[in-house]
Amino acid sequence: AGLGLLCSMICLWIGYAIGITLPMNTLRNTITSFDMPDAASRVHIATFRVYHTWYSRLVITNLLAGIALMITQTHLFIKNYLYYKALHQEYLASAAHTEHT
Repeated sequence: AGLGLLCSMICLWIGYAIGITLPMNTLRNTITSFDMPDAASRVHIATFRVYHTWYSRLVITNLLAGIALMITQTHLFIKNYLYYKALHQEYLASAAHTEHT
């Protein structure tokens, strides 16, 4: 699960870092003003907002995937810690039993 989440996060990052940010920056340079746009800028602003919406969605999805990755890795760490702690306790008990016999 961890590797799948990490690969998904990388793909999402590539998607919004390259696929969306570059066109957004290009549009930003063609827009004269977001507050008082002229007729030509209105079309670019509408397209910019579509890109911005998708950018926000992908960033939030990536953030949630990162949180899920942290949770799964923490769960795995705790599970392994408890397993090896129990294994160590068994070893100590076995060694103590061997010394007494």
